[in-house]
Amino acid sequence: MMSYSTLLPVNLKEAPEDLSKLIAFIKKFGTKKIILIHNLADSSIKKDEAENKLQEFKTELSKSDVDCEYHLVNGELPVEVNRLMAELEIDFITLNWRPKNAIKRTVMGSLDSDILRLCDYPIFIYKHHGFFGETKNLEKVLYATDLSDPDARYQKYLDILGKTAEKLYILHVRERAPDPLTDEKRLEETNDRIAQKSRYCQTYFRQTEEIVAVGSTRKEIARQASRNGINLIVIGKQGSKSAKSKVLGATAEDIPHRTNSCIFIIP
Repeated sequence: MMSYSTLLPVNLKEAPEDLSKLIAFIKKFGTKKIILIHNLADSSIKKDEAENKLQEFKTELSKSDVDCEYHLVNGELPVEVNRLMAELEIDFITLNWRPKNAIKRTVMGSLDSDILRLCDYPIFIYKHHGFFGETKNLEKVLYATDLSDPDARYQKYLDILGKTAEKLYILHVRERAPDPLTDEKRLEETNDRIAQKSRYCQTYFRQTEEIVAVGSTRKEIARQASRNGINLIVIGKQGSKSAKSKVLGATAEDIPHRTNSCIFIIP
């Protein structure tokens, strides 16, 4: 398995045991290097204290058999994240998700949401209560697709996850056609296309299951994740400029607020 690197923003209030659980997960798909980033502009912690805390984190994480380094920055966090991702050629961003209720999100915003919206790199969102609830194994992955995304875009990630997970669910949420005959024809076409995607994914996963649903994309992703006990959702953030791709992109920014499953967002 290839080795990968990730950039992990920290506010320095994280419990070491929570970070250890996070590292245990991302090691499952080949992560060998962790780059911590702390933004002094968003912190009440002084620089010297932040340096000491980051060094403690580095020492603790190194016990998990990963390389670790850290960077102190002072600016707009999404801008600094994009800069380090490019300069250091990091593979993906990890967000240790800290949920806010709807009112706080509206009034105060969220640094995690800012990164999710403004950074066009793969992003892994870690949910403590989702993945590490009943099991520590990556058993079930939900791949939400608008059926227009190119398979090559996901190939690397499917290959990595297929070496660990037991089963892949492939979900497509469609709109109902205005008349029954047209709807039946569209459903038949959809079933053919999702079956084709399932055959492609069987290269990487031992088991696959196709799900075609009607309704709100974001609601169906959350519902299917809960119904099937999904550990990890894989979803695209951007794709073509079609209406479907734009809907899926907006869903990628909204779905972390709707599910307890971990999420991998691929631009």
